[in-house]
Amino acid sequence: KQLKPLFEYVINDPSVAVIAKAQFSRNTLSNLFSDNELFKMVTKTNRWIELGKGQHRNIIFPSQASISSDITINHVYGSTAALEASLNNKRSVLITHGYFLGENALIYKKENILYYDFSLLIKAIKSYRNKEEKNSDLGDWSSIIHLFDKFKDGKSSERLRRIIEDQLH
Repeated sequence: KQLKPLFEYVINDPSVAVIAKAQFSRNTLSNLFSDNELFKMVTKTNRWIELGKGQHRNIIFPSQASISSDITINHVYGSTAALEASLNNKRSVLITHGYFLGENALIYKKENILYYDFSLLIKAIKSYRNKEEKNSDLGDWSSIIHLFDKFKDGKSSERLRRIIEDQLH
């Protein structure tokens, strides 16, 4: 029910395609919605692409999946996927169902990146794609990205490794 607006958007707008990537292989939408008639219609458009490799954990990184995307949609529970895409200068939005916001919710609420309803998110995406001023900032993390990676030099993993190694020695 929650994804119905997204499915309908793909079915009804031939300019829209979705590249889906689940963190775990068992959570692909093809698995979760295999009996859903609306999802079957989506897959018949040939504009629903699922990326997955690996038996348990999907070893494709969110940043890899975002390469061909204009905008990424991520659940707030897995907001690190949105962060990865944003660090690669991709627009990223977060969806939640209100029960979970995470510790960074106050930061997310400062920007046009957090949505509680797929219908409202799809309206915002349409507005953005139509170049309407009110959503020109949709998924833009540029004013908050420094709060997550102040260097933005591609060397975060090296700094984390040094911190971990220092703690171990």
